[in-house]
Amino acid sequence: MKSIEIEKKQLINKEIYLLCCEKLKKKFKPCKILQINHYYDTSDFHIASRNETIRVRQIKNILTLERKFNKKCIDNISVCEENATVIESLPHSIKMNGVELHCIGSMVTFRTNFIFSKTTISLDESYYQGVVDYEIEIESDNCEKLPDELKSIVNFSSSPPGKYKRFVRMLKKANGKYEL
Repeated sequence: MKSIEIEKKQLINKEIYLLCCEKLKKKFKPCKILQINHYYDTSDFHIASRNETIRVRQIKNILTLERKFNKKCIDNISVCEENATVIESLPHSIKMNGVELHCIGSMVTFRTNFIFSKTTISLDESYYQGVVDYEIEIESDNCEKLPDELKSIVNFSSSPPGKYKRFVRMLKKANGKYEL
């Protein structure tokens, strides 16, 4: 399945994460999801250098092979194309366009979604490479739409690197290699 993803995101600290959860729970019903992203690349990070992501996202016992590409950032709003296919089992390697990609690691994310109108606000607590980070994502056709409760709390002043780019940075740092 091919789709276009439009989102606005911001890294936040734990205190702001907890405050956002508290404020949103008063108005919207939370939907909690445990997702594991298994990332695939070459040993020299060919996919990351092309600003693409190849991952298998695991939610419960459903595995989805996903490719995110043609990523653009305009006024702190990220837009990319995404292909997704449900698969039967977690592969050790994936062959894509004649290139062998291996699983280079995983990120565990505890996601809380709040859905209203055609907008999803996701609060993520992610664990990878010995790091814990917190992020808010707004996914919608109109990413400017933000509940009043959050306008004074979250400042979307910049577009942070996505989860995969953060994962690769920490992996390279752990291996003593140059950071992206």
